[in-house]
Amino acid sequence: MVWSGTTYRRAVSIASVVALVFSLLVAPPSPLASTPAAANTADPIGHWTFDEASSGTGTGTVIDSSGGGNDGTINGGAVYVPGVVGTGALSFDGTDDYVDVGIVPALDLTGGSYTIAFWAKQDGAQLGRIVNMDDGSGSLPLAGYSVFASTDMRVTHSNGGANDFSVPSPFGAWSHTAATYDSVTQTLTLWIDGVDSGSVSVTGGDLTSDGDDPLYFGALRNSLGSVIQHFEGPIDDIRLYDVALSAGEINGLATAPGLNAWSAEGYDFAGSPYVGDWQVSADGRRVSQVSEASAAVFFGGVDAVGSHRVTMRGRGDNDFIGFVLGYQPGDVTNSSSDGTYADGADFLQLDWRRGTQTNSNFSDSCAPTSGGPPIQQEGLTLSHIRGTPTLDELLGRDELADCPGEFGTVDTLAGGNTLGEVGWQSNQSYDFEFEFDGTNLKVWVDGILEFDVDAPAPITGNFVFMARSQAVEFVLDTEIVPSSYEMIGGEIGSNGYLDDGYGQTSALQSLSGGSGDLTDGVIAANNFNSGVLASVPWVGWETIDPSITFNFDDSTEFGSVRIWVDDLDGDASGVNPPASIDVTVGAETRSFEIADPVGASPYPIDLPLGGMVADDQVVITLYRQDLTTTTPNLDDWVFVSEVEFFAPRTIQTQVDAATAGDTITIESLPLLPGLPTLDFEKYNETVHIDKDLIIEGSGVTIDAIGLGDDLVDGVPVITIADGATVTLRNVTIQGGTDSGILIESSPVAGNVTLENVVVTDNVSREFGGGINNLGEGTLTINATEVSNNQANNETFGGAACVAKGGGINSFGDVDVINGSFITGNTADGAGGGIHMG
Repeated sequence: MVWSGTTYRRAVSIASVVALVFSLLVAPPSPLASTPAAANTADPIGHWTFDEASSGTGTGTVIDSSGGGNDGTINGGAVYVPGVVGTGALSFDGTDDYVDVGIVPALDLTGGSYTIAFWAKQDGAQLGRIVNMDDGSGSLPLAGYSVFASTDMRVTHSNGGANDFSVPSPFGAWSHTAATYDSVTQTLTLWIDGVDSGSVSVTGGDLTSDGDDPLYFGALRNSLGSVIQHFEGPIDDIRLYDVALSAGEINGLATAPGLNAWSAEGYDFAGSPYVGDWQVSADGRRVSQVSEASAAVFFGGVDAVGSHRVTMRGRGDNDFIGFVLGYQPGDVTNSSSDGTYADGADFLQLDWRRGTQTNSNFSDSCAPTSGGPPIQQEGLTLSHIRGTPTLDELLGRDELADCPGEFGTVDTLAGGNTLGEVGWQSNQSYDFEFEFDGTNLKVWVDGILEFDVDAPAPITGNFVFMARSQAVEFVLDTEIVPSSYEMIGGEIGSNGYLDDGYGQTSALQSLSGGSGDLTDGVIAANNFNSGVLASVPWVGWETIDPSITFNFDDSTEFGSVRIWVDDLDGDASGVNPPASIDVTVGAETRSFEIADPVGASPYPIDLPLGGMVADDQVVITLYRQDLTTTTPNLDDWVFVSEVEFFAPRTIQTQVDAATAGDTITIESLPLLPGLPTLDFEKYNETVHIDKDLIIEGSGVTIDAIGLGDDLVDGVPVITIADGATVTLRNVTIQGGTDSGILIESSPVAGNVTLENVVVTDNVSREFGGGINNLGEGTLTINATEVSNNQANNETFGGAACVAKGGGINSFGDVDVINGSFITGNTADGAGGGIHMG
């Protein structure tokens, strides 16, 4: 993925709030979907993040965060700018800027496999060194390595001869480059944006070194001692490994979230672009637009063509929020040259208005067709924007007669099928799914197809967030794409598989291996019996309960899986969603009961997989509804269109990346800083903690609502693994369906401390609605509220269990409660507030 740009800051002026959660899916034809993103298992031997600052002239050193202590010295006045990974990058002027790490034998990459990886943005065609440990130059490399820009991206592996090649790389945008050398096959491979872009066989084998080459970033010191071939542009996150990373690991680096590098642009309605204040979190995964914008966009290098998933939670007044597809940098000022709109900006805008408004500052001297200030109607609308429309045209979706020198237009294409006249509701979450091929756009909201519209002409450009007079928040997430999948047990003619590619009346075919229909990023727009099978990617089963095995190249941790199923609005059709679904990862199986969906197909089923880690496979088993026992001769078909796996959400990602003993601060980006009446950030996830950690919550809420509703055994919000010693501070925990906090049983004592924590509105199916302590260590509760939790009776294996400990259930040796409130909790059995086992 390529992210580009900077962030903008402005003094806060607040009128309203909108929170948006953004999850980006990359589907074919994007090359990033060819291999699954995976956590890197190898540790770098050198790692320079350039996060010492995010602005200002660089002085002093850049820190080697690998622990090797090989810090670099900044020369020439390179400037810190927002980066792709983390908070900063270092921008080089192409004249005299560079970083000198020195002569470090441990970093010479000799004697075996290696990987060199970094992010860079080339400001133009040039001959500029990016990572260099070779004092040869031009066509005369000596002994060492170099990755540099030379019109294309070029890599040199020198062992007494020249082993080098180049591949095209983009200009003016952030791009990820990696060079890997496999000592066994003696193959050098260059990767651009996570894609294998070419390999060469290396003559002479492993790297050699003459021992006198310093490691430079942004330039080369030649054998005469001169510093030459300076790079022009920013560089971020340089990594050196003494192993050749796998395709999945390279993809993981190349798809690192980078909202830090996105740009904001605003329409110039008031004499200057009014973009608002877009604040990006330290990890680059979230952005909050916390002040008003007249009408602004926030964008990076994400192509509008592909699949995009967005969850939106709104709060505020009646202004609009939404998305743009086909945006080009500068389009907010890219006016058409005349009233034909043959040039200038050209994109699709999907905006959602909460309520009806007019522009109180209406000042357009050209009369609108309605005879007065355009009225902003509530509802979800898709429009075609050309040129630079006026504010009143944007607000009213109403064409105004063009003033002299003012050429822009808004053409309404369609309203949402069910939301065209319905405004978004404050504090309600909406799930968006986009599918765009450059001409046809499909948009689902909460699983209902709202748009299936052809653009007036092909559209090219970026997928963009947009806001008008709102504060907005987006959170970036990642899809994990399996390398292949296979259907288990299918045989030709068994009614086990029916693939749309063979037509409805042809023989049934079994499918196995390959990337296939279920992971190609294409979601069916119609139900199976729509009569348009050629465009409906369904796979169906009538007589068996199918198991599908998804294969992954690397060890992979999951946050959730989404399965798109068919439903023909009633059991009489004989096509129904599954009655239940099992997900098996290794020795663990989770079982989910599936409710009949509301509305027509396709229908997404979201299942939480937090804490599940696959070494190589995930097996999904769908159990069909058995309707033949009540309705003779009725088919029991179940159809699936697409299966999408998602990485863990933000908190789990931080926990997984931490080392035992670390303190993690969960950054809170309140939508309106300084206004205590508004909610802090709310994370909708479950978290599994398996190491000694201190977690500072910064006032955030972790809410598992909806994540365990269909899970047979429910789900805790926080699970603390056997023997882990954990401190939780300043966090609210709610929405658990198998306790708010579960401390697992262990013969090894682990101590758990809660400080200034709120545990509220959780339920359990036996013990400990709020907190269920099964451990052997000390549970300490300080200045904490445990309120309105429930422990409910449940039946397991035919035997009724008596629920105990509505607020707290503890089997621990020692429990300490200081200055805390335990109130309003209930249990069907003993200990409505506290039960000591």
